[in-house]
Amino acid sequence: MPEPAKSAPAPKKGSKKAVTKAQKKDGKKRKRSRKESYSVYVYKVLKQVNPDTGISSKAMGIMNSFVNGIFEHIAGEVSHLAHYNKRLTITSREIQTTVHLLLPGELAKHAVSEGTKAVFKYTSSRPRNVSLTRGKAHEEKEYQIDIFFAQTWTDSRLRFNSTMKILTLNSNMVGLIWIPDTIFRNSKTAEAHWITTPNQLLRIWNDGKILYTLRLTINAECQLQLHNFPMDEHSCPLIFSSYGYPKEEMIYRWRKNSVEAADQKSWRLYQFDFMGLRNTTEIVQTSAGDYVVMTIYFELSRRMGYFTIQTYIPCILTVVLSWVSFWIKKDATPARTALGITTVLTMTTLSTIARNSLPRVSYVTAMDLFVTVCFLFVFAALMEYATLNYYSSCRKPPTTKKKTSNYSLLDMRPPPPVTVTLNNSVYWQELEDTCVYECLDGKDCQSFFCCYEECKSGSWRKGHIHIDILELDSYSRVFFPTSFLLFNLVYWVGYLYL
Repeated sequence: MPEPAKSAPAPKKGSKKAVTKAQKKDGKKRKRSRKESYSVYVYKVLKQVNPDTGISSKAMGIMNSFVNGIFEHIAGEVSHLAHYNKRLTITSREIQTTVHLLLPGELAKHAVSEGTKAVFKYTSSRPRNVSLTRGKAHEEKEYQIDIFFAQTWTDSRLRFNSTMKILTLNSNMVGLIWIPDTIFRNSKTAEAHWITTPNQLLRIWNDGKILYTLRLTINAECQLQLHNFPMDEHSCPLIFSSYGYPKEEMIYRWRKNSVEAADQKSWRLYQFDFMGLRNTTEIVQTSAGDYVVMTIYFELSRRMGYFTIQTYIPCILTVVLSWVSFWIKKDATPARTALGITTVLTMTTLSTIARNSLPRVSYVTAMDLFVTVCFLFVFAALMEYATLNYYSSCRKPPTTKKKTSNYSLLDMRPPPPVTVTLNNSVYWQELEDTCVYECLDGKDCQSFFCCYEECKSGSWRKGHIHIDILELDSYSRVFFPTSFLLFNLVYWVGYLYL
């Protein structure tokens, strides 16, 4: 009889653990063989890029570590997929594209071939938001701008053969390829945007063309010329160039219509009107070489609304208010004096407020000129009453005193008619509101002002100009408004249109 079949021995304790170790060992062996095959593939690709260059053992070690890094990076990128499991599967197309793109840039960190020259096809800068605040623009003479800065160049080392014409990469790949060392020459501070992710874009075409864009906020210098303030216009530049490459090694060129401003519906300047953009290119000679310098000019024109309400209208109204004293009787000394002093103090306050909105410049601005002339008009109105009061003051001699004199006296008492006594003996009769004026007989009167009609006639008065002092207010009612209107006409036409 055949012997009964023996049953399989029961597994010993620890056999499951032994099987697991064997599986792990087998998996590591397969993973190692995969990486070695990738290294061989990379070697073949490198020979296609530069057939004349040999690969040393050190270079092969760098290449192996680099490929391992690529493998781990790709594994991390796809780990979030729902179908991802412990056995990672990567297509050969993905590996081929990645190696073609990243290997030349990584090897360039260790050895850069001589004679390589990167030439810019174009460089473009697109301003998104131009922000000029009064504090920064005046006191610090700088402006703030938010831009999307785009640069494009060609690097033949990054050419690849694939059905994909454009490859879009994230900001992590920026450090793996060569990028231009562009700097902003007139910037004080610059900040890149990192929320929620780095605001950078990197695209590579299969012919080696690269597009690199990033978003920046820049505080740049703008030397303001404030002679025509607040009717001034400015061209604020944004200057950039290479930091270390002269024109023999790197050339910047503008692309046609490469500088564009965002729609003004999305941003606004409160004190300026944005007039437009213009760009220039120039060669700057330095001790380190000749550099290509690119400049973008932002044309700005200041708005007059704020300063018209804050300074110009109050100054004009204060000057007009000072003219009210010309219609007040000359005997109302407290009223006219108080009005004159009040308008002078008001102009002083307005002048101080207007000056606080400007930096401490050594030259006279258009606003300074206007405020100063308004102050002079107000001060002249106060001096007009002082002159009138001085020359029309009453001098009263002692009463009931006999006076013998060789003078001819004129007694004026408006509204009663004027009475003239020509004899040598005159008795003074005290009357209220009576002013006595003396005029020398037969001698030239040196006084410019004359307050009575008789002094205007006679041969001894010929050749002199005389003004009736009592009519000084009447003259001022015409002279002050006319001269102020003429000044405003010349001022506004000169600063706005000339």
